[in-house]
Amino acid sequence: MTWEKVVLYGILLIAAWRGLHYLFLWMETRGWIYYKTRPSSSGLGNALQELNSFMNPAVKEVLERKFEEQNEDEQRDGIIM
Repeated sequence: MTWEKVVLYGILLIAAWRGLHYLFLWMETRGWIYYKTRPSSSGLGNALQELNSFMNPAVKEVLERKFEEQNEDEQRDGIIM
């Protein structure tokens, strides 16, 4: 293998790496993957709370009140969802 081929393969490897980087950034903006940012860990906790609400009806009441309080706070602050 000559040094020209080594340089050419190196350039191709860097170009492919860069292309994948931009592809992953684009996919992240579409919401398909997490590439540079990490999802919040509270999402898993919320999912487990919802699952627990099926098993324990008292938890469902607490979750409903929590959701209502969040909506009231957002409306008071002028944030409407």
